[in-house]
Amino acid sequence: MTDSSLPTATPSNARSCAECGGSMEGRGTRALYCSRKCNRRVVNRKHHPRRAFRVTAPCAVDDCQRNSRVKGLCHKHYEHQRIHGTVIPKVIVGDDKARLLSKLDMCAPVQKHNAHLGSCWIYTGLVNEQTGYGHFNRVGVPSLLVHRASYELFVGPIPDGLQIDHLCMVRTCVRPEHLEPVTAAENTRRARAAARARQS
Repeated sequence: MTDSSLPTATPSNARSCAECGGSMEGRGTRALYCSRKCNRRVVNRKHHPRRAFRVTAPCAVDDCQRNSRVKGLCHKHYEHQRIHGTVIPKVIVGDDKARLLSKLDMCAPVQKHNAHLGSCWIYTGLVNEQTGYGHFNRVGVPSLLVHRASYELFVGPIPDGLQIDHLCMVRTCVRPEHLEPVTAAENTRRARAAARARQS
């Protein structure tokens, strides 16, 4: 009897590719496809409609022209929300007053030593860590201390030779009612009096 006439044994664990029906020889026991090509073909066919919808849907942020990627947001806004907790605020160009108002926290607690003044408007923009004062850029004007910029925008020009004193003693406050133009000597006297009051 020749070898060709002998019956061939079929292994009990013989499997075939779920995509093309090819041999699964050499593949792991949990593999479903014979090659990466078949795997990629199935993945693209299954997820293409969802991916196409996600790309064509607009970003949920107003005035954003990008396509949404994750949770209705484009990649830029999603990453900013993931890291900072909020989406990127709308950029205001040209209007200094509107730009300043967009960078304020008007829900700050009332200072106990000056409760009659009301709550402060805390500046949330760039603040110098050494001095504690904020900085604000105006159109056509070099960088200014934010409380001086606030006084000029909401009240009027600062008289020559005078400084802006914080009545609330909060350096990042820019509320116009809390700002008063005084001489340098008066500003220093008030600062020393406030320091003595805090120590007592």
